[in-house]
Amino acid sequence: MTLSVADERVRVLLEAENKGNEAAERVKAVLHIFGRAVEAQSIDRIGAGNKTSFAFELPLPKEKTGRFPFVGEVFFHDHRMNPYSALTAGTFPATGGSKPGISARASYIAVATRGTLKILVTNRLRSVQPLKATLFLPYALTASRLEQEIQAETGKQSAVEFELSNRCGIGGARYPIFCVLEYDENGAPNTVLVQSLVTIKEPENWFVRTRWYWLWGFFGILGVWGMMGLYGRRSVREEVRSLKSEVN
Repeated sequence: MTLSVADERVRVLLEAENKGNEAAERVKAVLHIFGRAVEAQSIDRIGAGNKTSFAFELPLPKEKTGRFPFVGEVFFHDHRMNPYSALTAGTFPATGGSKPGISARASYIAVATRGTLKILVTNRLRSVQPLKATLFLPYALTASRLEQEIQAETGKQSAVEFELSNRCGIGGARYPIFCVLEYDENGAPNTVLVQSLVTIKEPENWFVRTRWYWLWGFFGILGVWGMMGLYGRRSVREEVRSLKSEVN
C-alpha cells in the first residue's frame, strides 16, 4: 500500500494479491483514515495467483496537521462464501508532522481459542501523555474491545492489553494485526503504529488432549486391580485357616 500527499489531496493505492489456490470472490477494499472508513468500488473476483489494485483519493482537511495513521483492509470470500479479510497499515506526516516521542512494541502471540495481546508503551516526553489505542483485526479474530485510553507516564513503560478470540481462524494460519496509538504532541496530533502477528495453533489430537484423563483412568484401574488382588489373597488365607480348624 502506498500513500502520497500533493495539491492538498491524499492518494492511496492498495494492492491485493491472491496467493491462494482458489479464486477470491466478492472482493471489497476499505481505507480507514481521518476517523473515516472509505470504500473503493468492489470487484467480483480475483483469480488464484492474480492481483488487483484499489485506488482512493480524498481531500486533505485544512485543519489536519501532524502525523496520521491509515489502515487498508481487503474483504473477500471463498467459493463457499465464507468471509475473510486482510490488513495493511502505515502512518504519514501532513503539514507540521514531527517524529513521535512515544514508542511501542508488541510480541507475536499464538492463539487456540483465546489469547492476550500485550503492548508496551514507552514515553520519552517530559510529561504524562494521554493515549488512545485502537486495534485493527482481520475478520478471523475478534476482541472484547477495540479501543482503550491510557495515561503513559514519562520515562516509564505502560502496558495496554487486548483480549483476543479466534472467530474462524484455521490452524497454522498467521494474521498480521495493527494497533494505532494516537496522542497530541506540541499542539499537533501524532501517531505510533504497532504491528503484531497472531498465529492460530494447530488443533491437538483428541488422545493427546485427553491424555491426563486416560492416565488417571489407567492408574485408577490399577488401583482397583490391586485392591481386588489384596482382597483375593486375604480370602485365600482365611479359607486355609478355616480348613485347618476343621481338620483339627
